[in-house]
Amino acid sequence: MSEREVAMQFVRTAEERFGRVDVLVTCAGVLHSTPTHQVEWAEWDETLAVNLTATWASIRAVLPGMLERSTGRIITISSELGIIGLPNYAAYCASKGAIIAMTKAIAKEVAPHGVLVNSVAPGPVETPMFINSPEFGDDEYLHDLPLRRLGQPDEIARVVEFLAGVGGDFFVGQIVSPNGGAAI
Repeated sequence: MSEREVAMQFVRTAEERFGRVDVLVTCAGVLHSTPTHQVEWAEWDETLAVNLTATWASIRAVLPGMLERSTGRIITISSELGIIGLPNYAAYCASKGAIIAMTKAIAKEVAPHGVLVNSVAPGPVETPMFINSPEFGDDEYLHDLPLRRLGQPDEIARVVEFLAGVGGDFFVGQIVSPNGGAAI
């Protein structure tokens, strides 16, 4: 099943179960460390399919209902690497940077209709995807972070919760990057 089909089925299931979708959080990612000149087409395609196409397909699936009701929140999960880049992660950085650009474009389009779209671009967070990457698992990396620690998933979740709730009422097309100072 393609990302498009999965997204449409997900939204249909949610609408059947709950009646409507008020908040969508797109949170998917695959991360490969490969020098750019060695990236195979399959790796590139997988990275963009999971990180970018699935995000777009989910947004595309949920927007008609939100626009019909003139209300809704969409929060994409991008990455600080989509802002600052990183050697050997060109596909990942490209996909997350595209999510940032897409978030801004869609936000401008749908905000006048009551749908607020923003992105959370986390820095280094203690997740299996991150800690299993070769560049990030050593003490030297942590020493270079101003907070000297990885972020925790619940710290990112609180930012998402803020944007989804009344605190996010005046946020449109914003890229909020809880990153412990990694992007300064």
